[in-house]
Amino acid sequence: RAAEHLFRLVKSGAREAKAMRRLDYLIPLTAQCTLIEPAAHIYGLVAETEGRVTGNGRVSSVSFTTGFPPVDIPECGPVVVAYGETEAAAEEAVNRIADAAREAEADFRETLWSPRDAVAHAIARSAPGRGPVVLADTQDNPGAGGNGDTVGILAELIAQDAQNACLAVLYDPESAARAAEAGEGATVTLALGAKTGGAPGEHPLEGAFEVMRVTDGEFLATGPFYGGSRMSLGKTVRLRKGGVQIVVASRKGQCADKEMIRHTGLDPRGLGILVVKSSVHFRADFGPMASEVLVVESPGPNTADLARLPFTRLRKGLRVTPLGEGFGM
Repeated sequence: RAAEHLFRLVKSGAREAKAMRRLDYLIPLTAQCTLIEPAAHIYGLVAETEGRVTGNGRVSSVSFTTGFPPVDIPECGPVVVAYGETEAAAEEAVNRIADAAREAEADFRETLWSPRDAVAHAIARSAPGRGPVVLADTQDNPGAGGNGDTVGILAELIAQDAQNACLAVLYDPESAARAAEAGEGATVTLALGAKTGGAPGEHPLEGAFEVMRVTDGEFLATGPFYGGSRMSLGKTVRLRKGGVQIVVASRKGQCADKEMIRHTGLDPRGLGILVVKSSVHFRADFGPMASEVLVVESPGPNTADLARLPFTRLRKGLRVTPLGEGFGM
């Protein structure tokens, strides 16, 4: 799109008009996904508006950037930018998208579930043939600085005796090596996860685990996000404790592709509950198979509730959460 736009500018020799609008609230990262509402609707308007010709002229480019909300700078926040043949055309396009985003502010608020409530809800709602209830362990997402080894949701799954459940991918090379050495079919006592300090005060989950599968962690990703990449998780094992299975790897990796589970011999489509250490990217591959998606606020370094972040440099009046209080007000 950028190359085609540049080619048109060079060919025409024209200097286009630009318009920009900043929104007055931050959009939580987990609510920004363009596969779900309200972002899906807004990006549909962006596509519809770009290239449109009105009485004010042609709109050549429209962008809606939702922004990276943890950034503590005055420029932080969503922005709409448009280019057009005339200033009026660019302004009209920007106003259309900005107005839609302002109307959607309440819809960008997202429920953050506690591990206890999320697991209880998933147990109650899971049923054969429905597709898994997916729990996003967003605060321990390796794609956002998490270590991939917190065990808050895992402990809750076991405590509530969840059945047909799986968590992926837990980073614990020490446990993966010990389980691999014990071999498939063995039962091994492990102190699982919580070794890197991602959740201060959290302790490894100790217990006996059955070794279901041992792999070298090498596979081809088939989902839309990793898109054909050759992935390597190092020595990887699939463990089981009661009705809960855990994919444990020797290298960190955001669980955004079903092959990260399926290469261990377990098809995630048949699960009742699936916990993924990811914030948004998992939706491309796991969303279509999920019966429901819950974003869980389990301990981890990637803070999901923006109101908990100690901002000091945001511009005055910017709402840190949708419909929340303005910064510095």
